[in-house]
Amino acid sequence: MDDKEYEKQYTAGYNSGYILSRFEPTLFKHLQQSPATDDPYLTGIKDGGLQHQQSLYLENLQKARQMSQQSKPRHR
Repeated sequence: MDDKEYEKQYTAGYNSGYILSRFEPTLFKHLQQSPATDDPYLTGIKDGGLQHQQSLYLENLQKARQMSQQSKPRHR
């Protein structure tokens, strides 16, 4: 497989993994636990889903910080 084909399959898997993690997290977890292979599509699915999980974590962390800042008493 040449580099362009590998990149194309990886990118398609990455996008699918991101979407699966967002809308079908149970299915993504099953795919994530599958044995490691050299398949670029499956590698992309795992990486895309992990990226979504990291983005979600950072978003939730940012929201928690904002809520914490709003609830602090202000000194004058």
